[in-house]
Amino acid sequence: MKFCTNCGKQLNDDAKFCDTCGAPVSGTQTPPPIPGANENVADDTKRKEVFVGVKRKCPVCGEEVPAFALTCPKGHELSGINVSKTSKDFQEGLIKYEGKEERDFVASFPIPNEREELGNFMLMVASILKQDMQNGADQMRVSSFSSKFDEIKSKVYMMFKKDDPIFEETKKWEASINELYDNYKKIIEERAIINRKKQKEQERKNRKWERKRNSFWYNASNQTKAAIISVFFLFFIFPGLLCSMFIPKYIKTKNETRRLENLYTEVTTLIENKNYEAAELALQNMVWSYDLSGWDKDEYRNARGLWAGKKKELQNLIDERQSKKKSK
Repeated sequence: MKFCTNCGKQLNDDAKFCDTCGAPVSGTQTPPPIPGANENVADDTKRKEVFVGVKRKCPVCGEEVPAFALTCPKGHELSGINVSKTSKDFQEGLIKYEGKEERDFVASFPIPNEREELGNFMLMVASILKQDMQNGADQMRVSSFSSKFDEIKSKVYMMFKKDDPIFEETKKWEASINELYDNYKKIIEERAIINRKKQKEQERKNRKWERKRNSFWYNASNQTKAAIISVFFLFFIFPGLLCSMFIPKYIKTKNETRRLENLYTEVTTLIENKNYEAAELALQNMVWSYDLSGWDKDEYRNARGLWAGKKKELQNLIDERQSKKKSK
């Protein structure tokens, strides 16, 4: 087998020129030896040590950072960390589903086995659970995330040792969630009490509405209602209106008469006591002051005339007594 000395392509045995580059063929060529062709091949049955994954270090201090951590051991915040595929799929599912579908999605979502995926997934579920408990979220939603966190926690405790960062971080989140649970339980109990009160109030309103709907007035026709209103007005409202018109007149007339009678007695007493000046002053007020002209003009005229006559009578008595006093 011959090869071209110019381009290295294989040549036919009887070729005088290279078909590729056109260089003339001079003598027989043999392929160059393959490096390591005669060396012993490594035994594939031997166990090999293979390193998988990437070890991360803090760009600030150079400390090694656990796969799931958001800060380095010295507290430097790590930025630019990509969200794992598991966490991304979980977030998309939470956005897509609501209510029972969301709870079913959370319950059936597979827990990853890789260290980094598992750590990030644990942080996400624990954060959502903690936030829901602080905000007093729906009890069924909290229960679904709590069950998922328990599954993750069991897997972490089974896969990693106690001194592993993921194990320690899971322990911290478990303690934090347990502290919040008592407060969340109180919120749920208070909410249940409020809901029971609202339910009782709604039941009371429903019973009231049921009684109203079954009442005679609610089921009566418009003609029946009109007849009832007419009868009520005729026997109750109209007499009341009449009383409101005439009773005040009667009361005021009686009060005015009583006032003038008392004044008449007072003037008479003053005359008997020979206090004529005081009697004349009191006599000036003996005038009928209540106007009855809007009701009965004759009655008003008679009342004024009656007390005007009595006033004149008393005035004559005063004048007579005073003249007798002067003559003496």
